[in-house]
Order: sequence, then C-alpha cells, then structure tokens
Amino acid sequence: MIRRFVTAVLAMTTALTLAWAQDTHGNDQGPAGRFKSASDVVIPSCTAVTEAQPGPQVPSYVDEPIEQLKKMVPGLSGIRTETVENARDGASAMPAQDKTASILNRTSAVIAELFHRMPNLIAKEEVKQPTDTVLENDMPRGRGGGWIASTQQGISITHFRTSVYTYRIVHKQTPAGDDTVDEFRTNAHDQPMDDSAHNAQKPFSVGFATTWLFFLRGNLQESHFRYIGVQKIGNRETYVLAFAQNPVHNGLRVVIESSYGSCSTPIQGVAWIDQSTFQIVRMQTDLLTPLPGIQFNQLRSNLDYGAVRIRALNLTLWLPTEVETRWQTAYRAGEETHLYSHYRLFQSTARILPAGESPSP
Repeated sequence: MIRRFVTAVLAMTTALTLAWAQDTHGNDQGPAGRFKSASDVVIPSCTAVTEAQPGPQVPSYVDEPIEQLKKMVPGLSGIRTETVENARDGASAMPAQDKTASILNRTSAVIAELFHRMPNLIAKEEVKQPTDTVLENDMPRGRGGGWIASTQQGISITHFRTSVYTYRIVHKQTPAGDDTVDEFRTNAHDQPMDDSAHNAQKPFSVGFATTWLFFLRGNLQESHFRYIGVQKIGNRETYVLAFAQNPVHNGLRVVIESSYGSCSTPIQGVAWIDQSTFQIVRMQTDLLTPLPGIQFNQLRSNLDYGAVRIRALNLTLWLPTEVETRWQTAYRAGEETHLYSHYRLFQSTARILPAGESPSP
C-alpha cells in the first residue's frame, strides 16, 4: 500500500489554502505486509518541481541529541530518558536499539488489528480558524473575544471562526482484497464538501484518523525510528519514539499542491505510545526539511488520540479527539484546531422501487 497525506497549499495568494486528505490502500496480509498502490500516478519530489536548489540537510529527530530535541518538540519537556530510568531501577536496561524494535513490533500488531476492523464511521467535527483584522491607531470595535497584539500599523486583533461539519471515515475493500480508507466532510445536505482551492471557506486540513499507519508493519521500512525515553501523558505512561522518513522511499508522503503543482516530501515526528496497550495516544509530525524551492517552511500537526467505543459492534477504536495544525510559507503563517466527538456507525441503505414511483421523504 502507498498511503499519502495530501496537503494543498496556494503559497503565493492572499488566502492560503491548506487541505489534508488521505488515500489509504493496503493489505497487511502479504509476505512483506506492504500496502499496494491503487493508481500508477507518480508525484515528483518537492525538491524537483523547481530549479531551485534544495535547502541544507539538517539532522532529523532521530539524530538530534535529546536536549536539542526537547527544544524542537515542546511536548517532550517531561520526558525521562533511559539514563534516569536505569538510575531509578538500579539495573541495566534493554539496549535502545532492541527496545525500539520491541516497541515497534507490539505497536504495529495493535495498529494492524485496528486498521482491519475499522468500520464506516461518522463524527462531529468542530474546526476553529483564526481571522486577522488590523485597526490603525484605534481601539477594537464590536464584540467577540480574540488575541490582541501591537503592530507597526496599529492593533491586530485575532478573532476565531468555528465551523461544525459532519466527518466521515469510510472503510472499503478493493476487488483485489486491499483495504482502503477515505476521510472527508459533508455539508448540511450530506454531500461531500468542495475541497477545491476556490472554496476559501473550507477547512485547511483533513485526514488524521489513521495517521498511525506510519507504524504499520508494512510501512516501517520507510522510516528510521529511535526510542528516546518514557513520559506520562495524562494518566498514561508512554514510550516515546522519534521517527524520520527515508527520503529515498516513495511510500507514505506528504503531497503539497501549490502554484508549482503537486509534489511530495517526507516527514518526521514523535509518537507517544501507551505502555500497556501499545496504542498511539499522541503524535507530532513535521516536515523532514524546509522546502525553499516552493517557499514552504513549516508544516506541523499535533494529534491527540482517545479510545472510542462503538457499542453496536462491541468494538473499541483509537481515533483523534483533537488536532492542531500550523504552517508557514514565505508569505504567511496559519493554524487551525479540529475537535472530534460523537463517533458512531455510519450505514447506508437502499431499496428497489417500482418504475415511476418516487421515494417518500
């Protein structure tokens, strides 16, 4: 399977449009446990879509010293490293390389079961987006909360717009037996929303429910992993793993759509994995390197996951509850927050009507 995150960025317009989506195809039952692509479309690397030279290579999260990594990933402020654990336990710990492999093996098995049991779901999604207004040498007018900051032109007030959507996760199988997962929003008429660049009101991002597929067995070969310690997240003790995709692989990729066209780029991140269930409870993802060729500097997502009980199937799933996304281009920066709740089964029914008869409302 080749699974792609799709990010649409209109980097050189006044209204930045950023859309996350995903097209997940795969079968983890084969000898290699690798996903299969559903199409033959080849998306070029973002470093090849312009004549600009790629930026300098920088150490990934897998390579950085732990103190430097904590500066780059604020969520690691409470991490306890292996050295501290050894001193506390009074015994030598498993080598980090072996511990990484052990955690990945358990986590990938849990994710494989979760992925193959995923039903069609529907949820409530609240998307919070900031809107900026600059008032020159004046006091804010009107009502409503927001951030206030001084600028050279006057006072900048950041208000927030919250929109509510119906969010769908559709799990299907291809004729070849491969699993596919699609995520999208629907409007008040239960129709998929317009995700084109012309829809300035649409949310900038979509497709976070199965971000944990980076840790599926068939996709592990596409990234480097590093166990970096343990940390308490809420009331859960977690293992913390850093990962960085290998630039030479062409599997899981962020795909950026800009004025230059579509291009793909690897990412890196940190995952917090529950020590008892081996479910991923939190994840941060970032670009592996900035992309000066398309003037795209940063794309960061912070995802929190929680247990979702589907009583009709006696099934517990692990799905996003809150996602924060931030991005920065050469022209502007942006952010948005997604809140997910009220997950439930989505089922459609069909009935055959006699010729000429219209369905009743």
